[in-house]
Amino acid sequence: MFDYQRRVLFGGDLLMSGVTPFFLSGSPAATTNTLRELMRLRPRVVVPGHGPVGGFGVIEDNLRYVESLMAQALELADNSISVEEVKSVALPRWVAHKLDPRRHWVNLYAALVDIDPLRYGASVDHFTAMRLLGPMDIDPSLTKV
Repeated sequence: MFDYQRRVLFGGDLLMSGVTPFFLSGSPAATTNTLRELMRLRPRVVVPGHGPVGGFGVIEDNLRYVESLMAQALELADNSISVEEVKSVALPRWVAHKLDPRRHWVNLYAALVDIDPLRYGASVDHFTAMRLLGPMDIDPSLTKV
């Protein structure tokens, strides 16, 4: 949602601020086009789905991430990487500083699906994605009843 009068963009889970995006569902390739369209709105304030409120740079950061993700996935697909091998790929420096960097392995899998659905499947298999992600680091205080 975009408030044209105040130039505030409410990005929901499409935009992350300081957090690794997560493509458990959806298409990284299609997200690139959507982010470019959001940039045309020139928001002053961006309210992401996760992470602190920011400015236009939140969109730019997400676009850089997705473009880098797609480039990395294309290289891996050209080298015929299997889904099982994705977790052995070292996390790039442009991911390591973000919250939940292990999401990147799931995102690589989703990007591979975008690039070559005949080889990697028509959509992300959630069971496989969760194996790539590994155990979740959940604050125990959030699970108390």
